Amino acid sequence: MKRVLSFLLMIVFLQMQVTPLLAKHGGPDFGGASAAITGTYAGVLEPVVDPTLSNALVDLDRNALGLFNLQIPFTGMATGVCAVFNKGEIFTGKMTGVGDPQSGEVQMVMEAQAIRIISVQVGAGAAVGATGNFNVIAVGQLKAQVETTTDFLTPQRIKGDAVLTSFDDTNRNPDGTPILTGLVQFTVDGFKQSETPVEPADIDLGIDLNR
Repeated sequence: MKRVLSFLLMIVFLQMQVTPLLAKHGGPDFGGASAAITGTYAGVLEPVVDPTLSNALVDLDRNALGLFNLQIPFTGMATGVCAVFNKGEIFTGKMTGVGDPQSGEVQMVMEAQAIRIISVQVGAGAAVGATGNFNVIAVGQLKAQVETTTDFLTPQRIKGDAVLTSFDDTNRNPDGTPILTGLVQFTVDGFKQSETPVEPADIDLGIDLNR
């Protein structure tokens, strides 16, 4: 009988030692993101069109839309590209930032530009008096959170907010600082496309500005 009790106690002791090891399978628990955030993401920037909302800054064109693609590598900076359409202009540009593997938070700085074409008629029967192209620049930030879902097709999504400020590169203050002409906000909604970080390609919309 003593041998049987000793054998049972040995089994219980071994089970207590093995259980914590099984619970830690897959790596240590840092208390933040439940899965690796490295990989390639894509998504949309949806306009905040109601200025009465607490998180709204200005009323955007309801036809506004933004697109983005970014990669979070194992080492180094996160990089991405973006394209934003608002009020008849398309801004294309790039993003640079970091992704925190513990909290799952992604923070990016953004810079994009659109080329505005000017053509002014100065009088009846006269030739065009003022023509030219100049850059309209939009800069801002994207803050988002990588979230793990139960969806098999998109097990990880990225959600947050993006803020952009635009200015005319030819119209600056006397000290050289830009004159800001607009502050707009988008909500970020995207998904992981691949576990492998892939460098985003530049966005080329194929628009002929010289036609």
